[in-house]
Amino acid sequence: MKRYLLCMSALTAIGCGNWSNKDLEFLNALPVSSDLTSKLPGAESSSQGLSSTGGQRRDPLMSGEASRLYADTKKASSDFNGILSSMLSTLEFVRNIPPTRRESDVRVWGPYPDSQHPGFDFQIVVSRVDAENFTWAMQSRKRGDNFFDAANGNFKANTGIRRGQGAFAIHLKEIRAHFPLPGIPTELEEIEVGYITDIFPLRVDMHFVFAQGKPTSLSEIGYVYFEKEDHSGAMHFQVRTSAPEARLVETSSVWATNGAGRASTQIVEGTFKGASEQQCWNEGFNVVWGKQTWLGGMEVGNSADCVVVSGF
Repeated sequence: MKRYLLCMSALTAIGCGNWSNKDLEFLNALPVSSDLTSKLPGAESSSQGLSSTGGQRRDPLMSGEASRLYADTKKASSDFNGILSSMLSTLEFVRNIPPTRRESDVRVWGPYPDSQHPGFDFQIVVSRVDAENFTWAMQSRKRGDNFFDAANGNFKANTGIRRGQGAFAIHLKEIRAHFPLPGIPTELEEIEVGYITDIFPLRVDMHFVFAQGKPTSLSEIGYVYFEKEDHSGAMHFQVRTSAPEARLVETSSVWATNGAGRASTQIVEGTFKGASEQQCWNEGFNVVWGKQTWLGGMEVGNSADCVVVSGF
């Protein structure tokens, strides 16, 4: 996604210029991926988001083995981070350069040539509504035409630098009307994100909007991420698939700062509806306790050995 969501490399052609304190107020209204990404120990960002789990697995369970539910959480965390990074990559580069145009309540970066799409330009516009509220838009146009919003968002600044509440959306359907987006499902029309960073636990919600009436193996997927001040965290994620045995699967995970955690996953819709599994893992991500509720399922380890993570 990073290649296609208006990732422009124009820095070498742009002068450094000068910043003002007021410029920083506008700049801080833009979301920063590092403020929003999951801090799950052992997880790394990935560009391979939007992939299905294929339903709940029913493998034998063994104490001391690598935790499968940690692995599922790690994948969800990595995909979540990778999608955020891809969505916000264009916004990140303006932090290195001052705005090209200033008005009393507006700052504009651009227009600049879009190196990924010859003949197109892009710009980023941040507007101040009042002392606390800002709106912003990442815009594109075929040179000579009017700009359209490829993404836009809002931010309410409450406390400290970049702290507050905001939301933004990437308009894939609109972008696709102007140039192709290879590698992104054509049914996917919007990616919506909301976030709260001025109180703990921090919260980030990510939701995917697919076209109605166009079936896909990922007709619904979403993430909710929480983070405490010590970087312990929690994530809830769900996937709707075409698999008849598990049409909707939900997983909730929590983890401590050292990586030890626990998770539960359940089939909400499908022929295996009600089947669930719980696991706890240690800081080495190995099972210390697990329980499967389906016919022939197992329970291993001691639940008293599970880490206690509160506050979510």
